[in-house]
Amino acid sequence: MVKKIYGYVPWQPTEEDLKLTQTILEHAIENYEFDFIKKPIKSNIEKYFRQYIPFLNEKGEKAIEINAFCELLKIPPKEELAKKGVTEWNEIDWKNYYVQVDDGGLCYWRIKINIDKMSYESVMVNGF
Repeated sequence: MVKKIYGYVPWQPTEEDLKLTQTILEHAIENYEFDFIKKPIKSNIEKYFRQYIPFLNEKGEKAIEINAFCELLKIPPKEELAKKGVTEWNEIDWKNYYVQVDDGGLCYWRIKINIDKMSYESVMVNGF
């Protein structure tokens, strides 16, 4: 039985899969899927922090969600540290934890890439 994580079956992308993901992302930008934010993303695409979440979709096709953000969030100290007088906020460990914000505007966006179909869907921005 395949183990699901957060309701999805994960898979390990190859270097070629990641290159295809980048090509499909560039295609989405060129096709004006990001029209409302095309200029900031196109000119600054390499400055975004990006999380790649590979999963098999409901049809068993290889997909990758790109979760992108232009700045690192800061989180407050854990309660036990705060009780000891620690007040310094730290940047979120974005390489190990999924970054999710409620708003944030153009700085935060997501897209789902289907590797098997060479397509994309669900272009989303976290508010304006």
